[in-house]
Amino acid sequence: INGTPITEENLWQADEHHSEYASSKFRAEMEVWRASKEGLNTLIVNPSVIIGPGAANSSTSKIIRLVNSGLPFYTNGKTGYVDARDVALAMIALVEKKAFGERFILSAENKSTLEMMKIMASELNTKAPTIQANQTILWWGMMVNRLYSLLTGSEPILTRESIRSTMGKAQYS
Repeated sequence: INGTPITEENLWQADEHHSEYASSKFRAEMEVWRASKEGLNTLIVNPSVIIGPGAANSSTSKIIRLVNSGLPFYTNGKTGYVDARDVALAMIALVEKKAFGERFILSAENKSTLEMMKIMASELNTKAPTIQANQTILWWGMMVNRLYSLLTGSEPILTRESIRSTMGKAQYS
């Protein structure tokens, strides 16, 4: 948030820049807090970008597939990353400690998009992206991707939200 690391102390700032996904997570969190006030044992974890085995259609899995296909572009974005297994272990530990009524940020490391794509490419034994995509390249790519999606009936990979997300610079404490 404006270069300040994100912590458990940060409050939601409503604005038009939040994705539908982020807004839905916020609304769900409000329901958990309501349940807590009604006497249920609750805790909230807010992981950064989760990496690891899991959902084949997640946005992270899509990025991995794009890197594997030889995608030449990267953005100058930055965010936090955490392993899916670490998220699961942290959630178990928090329940065992009865850390109810609290909220936790789960993030292991902050990395640039390029750094993460290089790691992915290395693990996949493929070439890492070398061309920095600016806003113009991404918007044109989104238009081409929309046309391709219309013709094939597939889900678009590049959307306004995904572009905003990949260009963002979040840092987690």
